[in-house]
Amino acid sequence: MLVSAIMPTSGRPEMAARAIECFDAQTWPDKELVIADDPHAPSFPEGVERWDIEYFRIGRLEVGAKRNICCGRSRGEVILHWDDDDFSAPGRIADQVARLVASGKSVTGYNSMLFEGDGELWQYTGGEECTLGTSLCYWRDYWKEHPFLSLQIGEDGDFVRRALSVQQLVTADAGELMRASIHPRNTSPRQLGGCNWQRMY
Repeated sequence: MLVSAIMPTSGRPEMAARAIECFDAQTWPDKELVIADDPHAPSFPEGVERWDIEYFRIGRLEVGAKRNICCGRSRGEVILHWDDDDFSAPGRIADQVARLVASGKSVTGYNSMLFEGDGELWQYTGGEECTLGTSLCYWRDYWKEHPFLSLQIGEDGDFVRRALSVQQLVTADAGELMRASIHPRNTSPRQLGGCNWQRMY
């Protein structure tokens, strides 16, 4: 089963290069990476030419609109978010696809995850009804009926809420399979603190 990882990116060459390294290390054999780069501030100034990567450039649009374009250009039965600034361990795709298939649900994601950056490490812990947008994984057919809203921030939260409302969401703790990042250019600013956050160091 082909899995399509989608990665809108802009002006993050080092982070985006690491994201490709994480993609290459995945144990899931049948996969492709769909990259929507920014023509004004490309993460890959020379482009990317590989058989397993669909690379294109698109003008300034909201993140939700970019996700929809990436999904539309994907070929896989399953789509998985592959944000350019986060780390995914080699077993991430296999773990999420297995959960999606076994649950019979349409959407899955991680409700707890480590966040790192600026010499700090934080643990975010949410409930079973919470899913971090960077970790979303879903059937392509479901996305066709429930595309992302054209929002710059919050498009993933809306997608999750709609899946939850029809009982089509299953979640889990990321453990060591994924780590999100903390840096000044986060698309959605990290609201560290509160009952869901614990500083590890």
